[in-house]
Amino acid sequence: MADADEGFGLAHTPLEPDSKDLPCDSKPESALGAPSKSPSSPQAAFTQQGMEGIKVFLHERELWLKFHEVGTEMIITKAGRRMFPSYKVKVTGLNPKTKYILLMDIVPADDHRYKFADNKWSVTGKAEPAMPGRLYVHPDSPATGAHWMRQLVSFQKLKLTNNHLDPFGHIILNSMHKYQPRLHIVKADENNGFGSKNTAFCTHVFPETAFIAVTSYQNHKITQLKIENNPFAKGFRGSDDMELHRMSRMQRLPIPATTNLACCSLLTSLDLTSALFPSRTCSRQLPKTSLYNANQTRLLHSLEHSQASYCSQCQVQTPWCS
Repeated sequence: MADADEGFGLAHTPLEPDSKDLPCDSKPESALGAPSKSPSSPQAAFTQQGMEGIKVFLHERELWLKFHEVGTEMIITKAGRRMFPSYKVKVTGLNPKTKYILLMDIVPADDHRYKFADNKWSVTGKAEPAMPGRLYVHPDSPATGAHWMRQLVSFQKLKLTNNHLDPFGHIILNSMHKYQPRLHIVKADENNGFGSKNTAFCTHVFPETAFIAVTSYQNHKITQLKIENNPFAKGFRGSDDMELHRMSRMQRLPIPATTNLACCSLLTSLDLTSALFPSRTCSRQLPKTSLYNANQTRLLHSLEHSQASYCSQCQVQTPWCS
């Protein structure tokens, strides 16, 4: 499933980048976008009792760092585009027999709009109002801890779009705005499979996965990195710089006919925002969530009637902090 611009009301504050093997309940310290130096440091932004000891490691972190050092850009299209690098993680510390839900959202990193000029990114104004936040639920959810820990957890089917009327559950973003992906691990309720008001969860944030959404690549260095490392772009390797820019606008990843619904898991009988993710960092009341045609479209559209604003306390763009 999908959606982004807002979130759960959780603080978005990445953890100390030099920390190694950091537990889920550690305190965040470093700023968004700060380079992370450790070879594999799990990041936690928020946790609840009963989720201590869970650790998440970002797969291909060195590749993410290469992009991060230049300024990661992710293409957004009307039809939806997958992320590259793909968001994949290794999870440890789960109870092998307990069922968990793994889901992602992508929240605004700040309240700015950006432009790329003179070979660098700079702030050009205030951010456009964010779209209501969507959640992408991993299609294996809910599954046992043993299942999640057995192999890498991949969110490569997640797609980004600039279509504000998108009916497929893709995450809706604004071009030339900066975003931060977040991973949430939720303990599934034994009765309804997805959660209840007392469901425990924790949130993990990797600063090196932050990116600016674009409709075409702005920095030729990013274009080169994508072509050098993305197997779908191997046909473009060896082109000169001007050709790389042209080719980058022509790139389109295949969209399997079964993808749209396959990667959208249905959440039922659950006010996800107020039940699973109560605001522990912002005292203002969260809005209600709502389901749009859940049985037909299998999409969760959360935070329906919101008008987003940036909360300096939470450090994320949220509709309930205005």
